[in-house]
Amino acid sequence: MSEDELPRAVAIMDPADFEQLYSLFNDCNWLKRSSAGVLALWNKCQTQGERDLINDLIRRFYVADSNLQNDMATSIAKVIERRWNLSADDSIIVAISDDGDADGSQAFLQIIKNKFDPDDNWTGRSFVNSVPEGLKRLNGKNNMVLLDDFIGTGETMISRYRSLENRLAAMGMAHVKMYVTAAAGMENARDRLLDEKIDTYCPVWLKKGISGNYSGVELPNNIAHMKRLEQDLAKTIKRAPLQSFGYQQSESLFCMQDWNVPDNVFPIFWWPKYIDKSRRPVIFRRI
Repeated sequence: MSEDELPRAVAIMDPADFEQLYSLFNDCNWLKRSSAGVLALWNKCQTQGERDLINDLIRRFYVADSNLQNDMATSIAKVIERRWNLSADDSIIVAISDDGDADGSQAFLQIIKNKFDPDDNWTGRSFVNSVPEGLKRLNGKNNMVLLDDFIGTGETMISRYRSLENRLAAMGMAHVKMYVTAAAGMENARDRLLDEKIDTYCPVWLKKGISGNYSGVELPNNIAHMKRLEQDLAKTIKRAPLQSFGYQQSESLFCMQDWNVPDNVFPIFWWPKYIDKSRRPVIFRRI
């Protein structure tokens, strides 16, 4: 192709925008696979305040690559064995999944598995893919660790925990001690679990993306910016409603790299359709 045949840009980018985006991509390597989603979102910003908010949220987004996932798993294994003093002979580690659908808890279970030493009697049967199977595998053991990849509001974890308490009691195993752990979670969820007196450990606890990080006039301004940006999104997709600021307004900024993004995350980063139902490029994906 000759120089004369090179395609021309459809628009000229403002130099300040170019500088801000160049810095953003340079500082956040994980963004490079999602360039179309970043540019589409950036172009939907109508004010500098909206662009500044998106720039700041992306920079604070906790994207756990394989190295961070391994660090999280190692930290959890140490807590299980050294802080909680649990042994393979008396404990099982169970993905919080309650059915046969693949989910993040099962994926993280596979990562955490090899952080335990087989010389300490940890075997494949110590790690269980679902709660129903976990109940079958207890076999006289006295401890069950409930594992998830991310705790957003704490609602699901508390519900599963209390349901399990009742099931164990009905099975004559009320003495079984349960613990909760995940790769990461929101501070609000941590407080709820603490109030419920549930032993919980996460290597990473995160503040709400907007209300947990801004104050003064910045707080209402940035809330307004996000609400304006969400106006571009479809209100429902296949009967699923758009949940402003993420599920139960979690305002989460977390994802395991290349995994399904939690619905607690601001939908502006992953909701796949515009208000006119056309497809929108996204930074993260969710099935």
